[in-house]
Amino acid sequence: MSSDILQLIKNAISEGFDAIAYIIRRFSPQEIVVAAAQSINASPQEIAAFPMGGFSKNRKSGAYYFVLEDMKANISKFAWLNSRLEDDASREVLKNLMLYRLFPDMEFIKKAYDAVNPQYFDKSIVSTDENEVFVDCGGYIGDTVQSYITHCGAYKHIYVYEPSAENMPVCRENLSEYPGITLRQAGVGEQNTVLAYSEAGSAGTFMQIFSGSKSELTEIVSLDEDISEPVTFIKMDVEGFEEGALNGAKRHIREDKPKLAVCLYHIISDLWEIPQLIHSIEPDYRYYLRHYCDEQTWETVLYAIPVDKGRPDSPDTIFAGKQGKDVGVWAPCSQFLSWKNHELLKDCGLAPYMFNKVYGYKATMLGCKDGEYPYLDLLPGLRMEFLPDCAGYDEHLAENIRYLKTHYNEMDILVLYGAYPYYQKYLSEYRKLRPDGKVYMALDANCVWMDRTDWTYPGFAAMLDACDVIATSCRKMWRHLNRKWNRWTINYIPNGFYNPTGADLSVTYDQKENILLTVGRLGTEQKANHVLLEAFASVSAELADWRVHLAGAIEESFNPYIDEYFRKYPELRERVVFKGIIEDKNDLYAEYARAKIFILTSTFEGAPNVIAEALYHGCYQITSEVDAAEDITNCGDIGRSFPIGDVGALSAILREVCRDETLLKDAFPRILTYAKDNFDWEVIIKRLHHMLAGI
Repeated sequence: MSSDILQLIKNAISEGFDAIAYIIRRFSPQEIVVAAAQSINASPQEIAAFPMGGFSKNRKSGAYYFVLEDMKANISKFAWLNSRLEDDASREVLKNLMLYRLFPDMEFIKKAYDAVNPQYFDKSIVSTDENEVFVDCGGYIGDTVQSYITHCGAYKHIYVYEPSAENMPVCRENLSEYPGITLRQAGVGEQNTVLAYSEAGSAGTFMQIFSGSKSELTEIVSLDEDISEPVTFIKMDVEGFEEGALNGAKRHIREDKPKLAVCLYHIISDLWEIPQLIHSIEPDYRYYLRHYCDEQTWETVLYAIPVDKGRPDSPDTIFAGKQGKDVGVWAPCSQFLSWKNHELLKDCGLAPYMFNKVYGYKATMLGCKDGEYPYLDLLPGLRMEFLPDCAGYDEHLAENIRYLKTHYNEMDILVLYGAYPYYQKYLSEYRKLRPDGKVYMALDANCVWMDRTDWTYPGFAAMLDACDVIATSCRKMWRHLNRKWNRWTINYIPNGFYNPTGADLSVTYDQKENILLTVGRLGTEQKANHVLLEAFASVSAELADWRVHLAGAIEESFNPYIDEYFRKYPELRERVVFKGIIEDKNDLYAEYARAKIFILTSTFEGAPNVIAEALYHGCYQITSEVDAAEDITNCGDIGRSFPIGDVGALSAILREVCRDETLLKDAFPRILTYAKDNFDWEVIIKRLHHMLAGI
């Protein structure tokens, strides 16, 4: 067992967050402690008490065993943070800080350490100008302000808060030569009050407030009450008071949207609680994580950058002279010739539509006509343009390029689905006409397709070179392709959820029934629906109060199997229900709302759209081990996975999960939180917009 854990930790060094989450979910803190103790020839008792830096919420030292328990209890919160971090450097920092908490080797701290950029003022993240109103919470002796002036230069005004009567005179002297600085001998918190602390004169003085000493009193102020003018940049290093200080600055954060640089190392849970607190106050922030000490867990800083402020090199708009409705987003269809009605409510249609809904851009889907498009009525602002009927691939491509040459000035952003050879010539023409245009390529990737793609082929490489953002909707494929296709940066952009009907989708666990639900094309070799049907048949007697609902069109070739199934299991005719195609989205959402469990049995899959729909309705997830299994189950927190095609393994999971009402009920709120935090299309489109436009 110990050797297994140590080997998995070694693997996690290269594999990243999901591998760490797997270890934390699979093994108990006691098992991890034993493995760590054996590796350094110490007793479990000795290493369990090893000090890790930081404190717990109840002010007890954060010893190793406590830290493991905290990670075990809150791994879904760490997953939330990992999904919100904006760049690879941030994810590397989080990975190494978590590896240190998992196995306290200082090498992980050294790997997290940023030896190049100044703390709080990393210019690749933070931009400043002469209009800056900078607030230094935890001013110590003025060293942070001096660093600001050295690295950032001009400012409009600076506020400095330092509670220590010993530090303040030194701070005042050090900053005396600089104009426009307001010094306050006070701490910052949620509200104006007075607290007791013991004088220590160090940068960590404020921590002594919790020691019980009452040798000194200090004033605590709320930034919202103490500063009346708008602020543009807040730094916080207040020795464990960060949460209260942020709550005391809610008005400024919501109204002014200042840049934030907040320390996360004083309290163990701050690493995830502070980002979530900021997100709850104002969701339109991008997050970066950096660590500035190579000898301790100290000096971990979260940068929260407002979405509308951008990086230093961000343009004011995507295209000079174009804003809002003047910007055109186009989704040209590939060799499949036409968009289908149901694709309008998948990422194919939702990505261009959300650009229209959130930013007012003119959004158009382009292809041959294929019947009627009733779902278009649910997406006001999304247009469809139709090419002439085409006999096949070559004619369609020629028509598409002819249309491009006529309308290229309107095509500021292209949204493409699938790295198909079709797009190679199309993108070549687009780049000649619109070198300033932006291209988003959603790979629609799965391992079967990607592993047979010859990515070294010159035409394929040129196609991806022409893209500004390339993304996959599955974290496993994201990791795999970044290792395999090291020529390009592959991003992770999930297939999100958007409620086009506007209906109230609130759901409670009490309204759910004992239903196993699957949705999609039924009977295809890929979907392998027979695996669910056979597994249910094997446990149906034990789960007498459970039913199976299957929604979707049935392949003609699947009908003989269905007939034989009911001849073999006539008692299941009333318990296995084929619902057919459910075109009305409200009716489909009602199916999700009734079901306790959603099941996917595919032989291969990227990240199907039905997953986000099921998650938003609180369905527990059971899936075959397709590429997106980790995303679907949140690394096992909200679901279970089984080997592809393994009827026996699925039967065992059904037998266990369906009889554990406590498991399903306890997971329900976590499922809804996971869905909202990770699959909200409005949040996704803001991230994609920033990636394309830098704003």
